[in-house]
Amino acid sequence: MLSLGFYPTVSLAAARLEHARFKQLLAQGIDPSENRKEQKRQAAIAAENSFELGPVNAI
Repeated sequence: MLSLGFYPTVSLAAARLEHARFKQLLAQGIDPSENRKEQKRQAAIAAENSFELGPVNAI
């Protein structure tokens, strides 16, 4: 079972859209839970591989 969020933070309309998206994934043979985990893994990898300038230390 997947969580769609907490009411009232997630509206009924938004929850219905997510439900429809999950049904589409299932119809394609994709597990929505595993898909969500993979998206989080990809986001973490992208964040680690980004070049970000930090504060410059003046000596």
